[in-house]
Amino acid sequence: MEIIIPAPQFLLWIILGIFVITVPAVLLKKGKWQVKIGVVLFLVIIGGILLFFFYRKTKLAVTDEGIYSNNYGEFLIKWEMIDESFIIDDLKNSDYNPVLKINGYSLGNVGLGWFKLENGESARVVLQTRTKCLVVRSGSKIYLFGPENFDSFIYAVDMYIDVLAGRETEYD
Repeated sequence: MEIIIPAPQFLLWIILGIFVITVPAVLLKKGKWQVKIGVVLFLVIIGGILLFFFYRKTKLAVTDEGIYSNNYGEFLIKWEMIDESFIIDDLKNSDYNPVLKINGYSLGNVGLGWFKLENGESARVVLQTRTKCLVVRSGSKIYLFGPENFDSFIYAVDMYIDVLAGRETEYD
């Protein structure tokens, strides 16, 4: 099962806004054309770097190996490395609510990257909704998963966990 979380549109609008304001301001200012062109090229390069590193879709997948995501660096939580997993029905009112970005972005209900949680711990977060959430503990690391199609995601995760545990399942 694979879930694609679209790239953050707000980043495009911010970079476009910066170009709309700064490029005409630089070109209309008095001075040498060589300097003006250099400043515009510098802005284009910085904008390109920002887009290259931050404007990308996030993939969340449940595979035979484990739970995979590619947000702010790839990671794979192997099934055998999961110590504990549980569902939180209301993330906003729990100790696992992400409250501070460490490395990532948050806009509305979407949150991707590393966050500090309400309980003081840090976690890797892949959220499209702040209601239902799967919390996975693997060693000392905490992961939060809250895709929009949460029920399908949980069904796929439960299937692998049951099969690996050797339990009789309806999936066989």
